[in-house]
Amino acid sequence: MGHFSHTCKLTGLPITGGTPVVLFPILPSDNEYDNSLDKLKVIGTTYQCSNDGTHIKFTPCWFPIEGDYDEYGGLENIIEDDNTKVLEDYYGLTIQQIVNVLTSGRKDDGYDQKSLGVIMNPDVKYEYGKPVYLERYTELIKISGMWIHREVYDNLVNSPTGDYFDKLDLGIPAILESLGFVEIEKHKTEKRYNRQFKLGKLIILSDGTWINVPKQHIYNFVELQTYCNSKGVDINISKHVNQDRSEQVFDYIIPKLNLKPIYTKHEIDKLIEDAGDDKNKLKKIYAIYQTMSNPMSSSTEQLAYRLFLNKDMYELTNQLTTPYLKAAQNGKLKKNLVELWRFDRYMFATGVYYFPVGTAPQDGEHKLVQRVLNVANDIINKRVADIYED
Repeated sequence: MGHFSHTCKLTGLPITGGTPVVLFPILPSDNEYDNSLDKLKVIGTTYQCSNDGTHIKFTPCWFPIEGDYDEYGGLENIIEDDNTKVLEDYYGLTIQQIVNVLTSGRKDDGYDQKSLGVIMNPDVKYEYGKPVYLERYTELIKISGMWIHREVYDNLVNSPTGDYFDKLDLGIPAILESLGFVEIEKHKTEKRYNRQFKLGKLIILSDGTWINVPKQHIYNFVELQTYCNSKGVDINISKHVNQDRSEQVFDYIIPKLNLKPIYTKHEIDKLIEDAGDDKNKLKKIYAIYQTMSNPMSSSTEQLAYRLFLNKDMYELTNQLTTPYLKAAQNGKLKKNLVELWRFDRYMFATGVYYFPVGTAPQDGEHKLVQRVLNVANDIINKRVADIYED
């Protein structure tokens, strides 16, 4: 039957049998703005723009899984970590079984019994010629995947990007508290801005520019330390200065998140059906739905929640939010989280969207890919040289 080759979504590098890879499980995005296929059929465009950045079409729904490409569209020699453990506990399957289902190309007709047999209804496997899957795996069979060459991935995510915007807003209350500041109770509010924090005799506001500081703005920890010292207040910034945004969010914000109970859309529909005409029950269900849409009142917490897996309304589409968050709050998943955030920065910088990639020539055209990359590399080197000359 031959075999199937893939290409790295970011670089176009060939991915053939035995190639170390990273598999991104992804789901279709909820909002394509003006980039939907129906809109494009009527009014074309030369670019696609979205406030969701790299997530305009698809967005990661699990953390990436590492292993070796197996020649036939699947993954083998899977590297087990915090992420795979959460997935196994949640689905009640081995990570290899989970990935086999994810990468199966015959979920629509159930032909791939070796992979799909573990999630099919043992009593009624087919109905009207279509496979019948166990209800708990409804979300699993909807997940798509995107491939990245692992050597590329590892090289990109092993250190901070160095991007100015990869720094956490210094006014985040959790960061201020980690530096020893204490919130003044009489000024406590749910709003992020204008919350007052005190250390010694120094009072600052929870704003990234610390607008309570006269005649200057402060944008980084070194500037804050200098200002505090000038006021006779000592702060220790050693644990912050070398951290990037993802590490700071993991260390100082995620531990403070407190998710309310999360329900899937299916569960909400069932609650509404059971409520019937009971107005009191319907009011409670509506309150639950509001919680789902806006799980946290603080804009800071919402920022961290969005960064957790880079998706607004994530709790509506993925039941793994709660177990993932619990694992993170127990000190697990840091490597997975930090690497995903860093990689997303590179995706954004290169204008690449999360999207399943098609098959390439069976053996991969390495020489042609090398020629393309060499041409691109020459252009990039010239552009960088021009920037430094300017």
